[in-house]
Parts: sequence; C-alpha cells; structure tokens
Amino acid sequence: MALPEGLDDMYHKELTKFEEKEKMPYITTAERIGSEKGIKKGIKKGIKKGTLIGKILMAQEMIRQSVYSEKKLEGKTLTELKHIFAEIKGKLKKFGF
Repeated sequence: MALPEGLDDMYHKELTKFEEKEKMPYITTAERIGSEKGIKKGIKKGIKKGTLIGKILMAQEMIRQSVYSEKKLEGKTLTELKHIFAEIKGKLKKFGF
C-alpha cells in the first residue's frame, strides 16, 4: 500500500527523527578504553581509601580516641587520610602498639 506523496514525505521525516532520537551515541574505541581505564583507576583508589579509613577507625579504637567519624573520613582525600593515619600511628607507638 502506498501513501499519498505528502504523507509519504511526512512519514519518512518523522521516521528519521525517531531513529536519530533513539540511537545510542557512538563511542570510539579510544573513548571506551579510556573510560574502562578510568573506572579501574577509580575502583583501586576507592579500595585504598576504604582500607585506610578502616585502619584509622581501628587505630582510634585502640588508643580510645575517636577524633574522626567514618562519615568525616569519607570526605577526605587519599592524601589527607594518609596524613591522618601517620599521625595516629605515632600515637599508637606512644601507647605501646
């Protein structure tokens, strides 16, 4: 069944709009690889940060000084957490740990 000429043009325009709207954006191989590397790097950093937070919380319990809450530590950078842990490690030595 053929559509009249005016409707046929309108149908194709609407179909083209729909197809363009529903398409997934094209991601190049380089973008995909970069994204995967970024995700892996983020996961590693998150694991390091989480491990360090756990060590800080445990050390605080050992010296019975709860200066930092878990929530407060989560807002710190990895570098800040390393400084905090170094400070607490010094206190642990003073307590004989």
